[in-house]
Amino acid sequence: MINGRPSPEQRTRLILAGIAVGWVLIVTSAYFAVHKPANTDQLKALGRAAGSIAGLIGTLSLAMVLGRPWRRVLEGVASNPRIALQAGAGLATLAYLVLALGAVGLYKPVVAWAIVVISLPLGLPRFARAVRDGMPRLPVGRTNRWLAAFVLGLLVMAGLRALAPPTAWDSLVYHLTGPKLYLEAGRLHHDLDLPYLGFPQAGSMLFLWGMLLTGDRLSQLIHLMFVLLTLSLLPAVLKQIGSGRSWLAAAIMIGVPSAHLLAGWAYVEWMAAFAGLASFIVLTSGDGLELAGGTGDTGQPDGSARAGRVLRIVLAGFLAALAVNTKYTAVWLVLGLVLVAYLRRRSLAEVAIFVGSVGVFALPFLLKNQLLSANPFYPFFFPGKFWDAHRAIWYSRAGTGLDIGQLLLAPWEATVWGVEGGYYEGHPSYGATLGPLLLALVPLALLRLRTKSQQGSKTFRALLALCLTAYLGWLVELGYSRLLIQSRLLFPILPQLAILAAAGFDGLGSLGRRGRSARFIIGGLLVFSFAITAGQAAIEFAAASPARVVTGSESVENYLEGKLGQHAAAMHAIRSLPDGSRVRFLWEPRSYYCSAATVCEPDALMDRWWHERQHGFDAEAISARWREEGVTHILFYRLGAEAIRDAGFDPLVPEDWKELERFLADRLVPEQTFGDAYILYRLP
Repeated sequence: MINGRPSPEQRTRLILAGIAVGWVLIVTSAYFAVHKPANTDQLKALGRAAGSIAGLIGTLSLAMVLGRPWRRVLEGVASNPRIALQAGAGLATLAYLVLALGAVGLYKPVVAWAIVVISLPLGLPRFARAVRDGMPRLPVGRTNRWLAAFVLGLLVMAGLRALAPPTAWDSLVYHLTGPKLYLEAGRLHHDLDLPYLGFPQAGSMLFLWGMLLTGDRLSQLIHLMFVLLTLSLLPAVLKQIGSGRSWLAAAIMIGVPSAHLLAGWAYVEWMAAFAGLASFIVLTSGDGLELAGGTGDTGQPDGSARAGRVLRIVLAGFLAALAVNTKYTAVWLVLGLVLVAYLRRRSLAEVAIFVGSVGVFALPFLLKNQLLSANPFYPFFFPGKFWDAHRAIWYSRAGTGLDIGQLLLAPWEATVWGVEGGYYEGHPSYGATLGPLLLALVPLALLRLRTKSQQGSKTFRALLALCLTAYLGWLVELGYSRLLIQSRLLFPILPQLAILAAAGFDGLGSLGRRGRSARFIIGGLLVFSFAITAGQAAIEFAAASPARVVTGSESVENYLEGKLGQHAAAMHAIRSLPDGSRVRFLWEPRSYYCSAATVCEPDALMDRWWHERQHGFDAEAISARWREEGVTHILFYRLGAEAIRDAGFDPLVPEDWKELERFLADRLVPEQTFGDAYILYRLP
């Protein structure tokens, strides 16, 4: 510096530095102007994914606020389970909030975003702390690290599936279709013949919330969040029963092929699974005195302790209600929880509080059904809107289930011969792939009954009682109707079964040296099973290629055509019909991708033609009635009808099929054919 001014040498250095920065900036800008990192479609797709993730953060922040009232009841529970319980309780509360918004006609995105924005100052810091405190630590030991990598890999694949457009069957039939219909109307209603609108609606309310904020991909992410919450709860139970196999239990649970496939879809199985495990933990975490209150001078619980125990039971009932508010068949899980509530303290009063809480928290959804369909348990037990005795017979198929011998073999059949989305000829269709580990390891959990250790024995027996109750209920369903032969009906207790499986593996150590040798051999088989599962999941993921549509490398239209085939083409044609068209489906229950400008009437139970025939109508009468009802087009799923006819299970007689042929040939005008799958007809 000379007299406070830069010297010539310093000015030279400054100029050269400026030239260097400018040159690098020019070259870099010119390069990326030509070699763009992403095209417009990719930027839009990535923006959509980012929006879904932002909506998820906003939803979870709101959930932390809504779950805050239960914080005191959860004092004494370990950090991770406490965070998961609070977030889960908050999401359950959100379902009631969304139900209330629909009751007053406030299904508007601006309302949902206003609620999120108002909650952010309180919720976002709590969510950030929850993420920081709840982040799993690096597992100790090489085995646990490999198990954690297995779990993480499956979760990443599920997350990418969740960020792709929905294509799963039940999502397109009702899990997303119901919320879509509510959003189009701006309110709750049952104006369409879609019986599933009467099914438990807590999951639908959360999916609707996601669609209000950013769309159906957020709905799928919300379901995936329940997987993470469930994983966070596993250590709480394993700690109680004295096992350190949390990562093994997590790998067994998420490693069930159908379970990790459903994780990225807008289904409700993981909601029910979380709810059941959360309720079990609240019921079995200590004797209630550790969680709230203390004892008086006499050693008896004081008023604060009694109030704390009552609140804890009410919370357990609230969480159990979430299960039945997502699936009717979760009632067996709840009955098992009732037994757990009794076994803990042998108190009928506490059982009454638990049952009463479940009933009170289930009441709003039952009331919604009563007001909209005249049947609180729609479509079961009583007649209701769009429902009569014929449809009840069709839907229940009472007496068509498995016989005693088949029931005894059900676990083996479901495990060995069960396959997701299909069946092996000669075996019942269980509709899910379970993997080998549950059947292989759960029976080994009984080895724990041989040990004399009292550590966790009470909780372990409660766990056995819960699983046995739910399992017996599953057998009742299998024996009642062929339509209930589904392995997925066991998923509400999937976490508990995974815990028992891990405990079974751990229990081999009680057999001494030979048991430890057996555990070493079985451990090798577990490694083999996990490796095969991971490989299959990776192959299926690559074949489905959701990453391409998530990143914008593939268009949504092409992705849907690849996943849905001619169904996507048929839906595209229906969206092109004149506004106000009314399309009645035959043998096609999926209507999610119809537009709001067209009224689509799915054949949800695939009973439409049979139901008309049961009322004595022939082709002429049916066409006349449908024309009077404003139907303009018929979408006939030819492959679906042929599959039903070939199966011979549905009670359609030859005359019904002959009348259908007359109806299609003489009363309708074909407009468009989609391969050999669909025909779109016009009703003149």
